[in-house]
Amino acid sequence: MSQVIGAAFYAMGTRYLSMLIQLASVMAVSRLLTPEEIGIYSITASIFGLALLIRDFGIGSYLIQEKNVDGELAASAFSMSLLLCWPLALVAFICGPYIAAFYELKGMSDVFNFLAINLIIIPFGSITLSLLKREMKFNKIMVIDVGSSLASASVTISCALTNFGFMSLAYGSVAGTLATVCLATVYRPTWLPVLPSVGRLKDIASFGWRISGSNLFTQLNTSSADMILGKVQGPEVAVFFNKAVSVFKLFNQIFQNSLRVVFQSHIAVVSREKRSVIDTVYKLNGLYLLVAWPFCSLLFFQADAVVFILFGSQWNAIVPLVKIMCLSYSISSIFVFHQGTLAGLGMANYVLKMTAILSVVQISVIFFYRSFDLTFIFFALISVSCIRALIVWNQMVKLMNATFIDMLVSMLFPAKCVFVLLVLNYFCDRLLSYSVGVLVEFLFVSLMTAAVLLLMIIYSDNPMRPLLKHVMKITFRWP
Repeated sequence: MSQVIGAAFYAMGTRYLSMLIQLASVMAVSRLLTPEEIGIYSITASIFGLALLIRDFGIGSYLIQEKNVDGELAASAFSMSLLLCWPLALVAFICGPYIAAFYELKGMSDVFNFLAINLIIIPFGSITLSLLKREMKFNKIMVIDVGSSLASASVTISCALTNFGFMSLAYGSVAGTLATVCLATVYRPTWLPVLPSVGRLKDIASFGWRISGSNLFTQLNTSSADMILGKVQGPEVAVFFNKAVSVFKLFNQIFQNSLRVVFQSHIAVVSREKRSVIDTVYKLNGLYLLVAWPFCSLLFFQADAVVFILFGSQWNAIVPLVKIMCLSYSISSIFVFHQGTLAGLGMANYVLKMTAILSVVQISVIFFYRSFDLTFIFFALISVSCIRALIVWNQMVKLMNATFIDMLVSMLFPAKCVFVLLVLNYFCDRLLSYSVGVLVEFLFVSLMTAAVLLLMIIYSDNPMRPLLKHVMKITFRWP
């Protein structure tokens, strides 16, 4: 457990630092570029993201869950990465002008072509990163990720200040990838072969196509709004959708994304040791809900302040959308690490099935409501979160012998906490909204929410209390 907590600390520390850097970049770019300029890059990046997911092909997940990794397997993984990335880069260069013509957006082709450089250089660092995750060396990953974020943010802001427009974001993306590859080279294992190999390509492909397919469907979920709304209603509407969702993406970067890779690596270890994983799943789910649900309750009442702080007053129109997203995210946060659990157990086929179904549902919803106001679209997307919850629960019962009572027990304490915090947030909003500014209210209510949540954990008899005490002991050297 100490190793897992230590890894989680480094992973979350990485996300905290990267998030602060990216937050500064977002705040600056949102004020330096127009919504239309950001929309052009957002639509392009969403389409290009499909290529980035194809190039991964589940190689990282395969190396993490594989019982024995030797030089030949690592060299074969490098070969697979090259065989995927370089042809995809060529396809991106060729297709860029045609995609730009379809959307009728000037400059989109330039962004597409420049982003393709990422595909050329990614293979030279991706294998090292996967091996570091497998060995749970998140202190080294922290250096790589933070360095990449600094490089990306610095280049993006500098270019935006010198009037490079939407290309500033493309330049920043490539700078971040270059920094990742350079820093990964520093931590490259001495036993890792330099030259590629084809000896284990078949093993990687048999596992990887399922993970790659699931990642592709996940990216379609993420990109569908940009691609459909960008074509039907224009880049400004697409970027309003994207900005509303990005508030939760920042939260995911702090908690979900940092813990997911640790959780997947830990589940793989538990599986290799032939131990039951369901108790670990329950515990982490309860811990995550203890953060996610209070976050949603706070954000619902403080959406105007959060939007103003992150993006400025020109984005006030997304405040109602953020509030709707709070309900949707509260549902989707239940067993949010389920996909990582399946990947860690090597059950790639179940990951593929789940993501395929959810992708079809979400794309169908957005396509059906493509000409409607964004408010209707966001309300309709709540159904996707509900369907996901049902699929996850069905798979947990089938694969891990989960029981409904145990699931409720894992969610009981987070539910008690969020009920108290909803009452607190409601009355604070009523009492302070007309007497102090939005920033002062946000700061006060955030501190009150954190304090009340911490006190409830410390003075309640719940499964999270021993874990919190263990974390505090490590952090503050308490006896």
